[in-house]
Amino acid sequence: MNVASEALENFRELEKSFENSGTLTEKVRILIGIATANRFRNGKLLAAFLESARNSGIPECEIDEAIIISALETSGTQLFWLKDVFDEMLSGNDKEPYYLSGGNDIGNLWVRFQQSVYEEPALSRKDKELITVTQASFGRCPHCTKTHIAAAKKYGCSEREITESLLFSATVAARCDLQWFKDAEKSQ
Repeated sequence: MNVASEALENFRELEKSFENSGTLTEKVRILIGIATANRFRNGKLLAAFLESARNSGIPECEIDEAIIISALETSGTQLFWLKDVFDEMLSGNDKEPYYLSGGNDIGNLWVRFQQSVYEEPALSRKDKELITVTQASFGRCPHCTKTHIAAAKKYGCSEREITESLLFSATVAARCDLQWFKDAEKSQ
């Protein structure tokens, strides 16, 4: 067994440990897996999590929300990173940049998209925030991560649930990278 295969097996063991922790529900773990595999563009792992979702009876609308949260946080993290750069380089103050202000068509459309993700009733706000925290952390945006950790606490998430969701998501992300490496290695 090569190093990548051995590491992938170890990650499967690690993933199994989350099943017995009793902190996150199976549904939330699967939806975090879907969002993370989608964010890292790992088709094989995404397909596996989608199959698990369907076998577990998770409705399509909840699966869709997990993917939309991933997309929202990918773009939202970039916008807030740009806001920090905009403030530092152009305005030198906390003036809201044009693309985030509500006084223009693009800003209004962005705000409406963001609000619609959290208004959609399929997932509870608690489950949405657990998924969102994981996706915000991948973008390394302090604003987004802090905002969603605070929101997760507000909607009833314990520190243990937040921590475990981050650890599980990091495990899935590592598995995405290991799977990519293993596939690349096979193709040579």
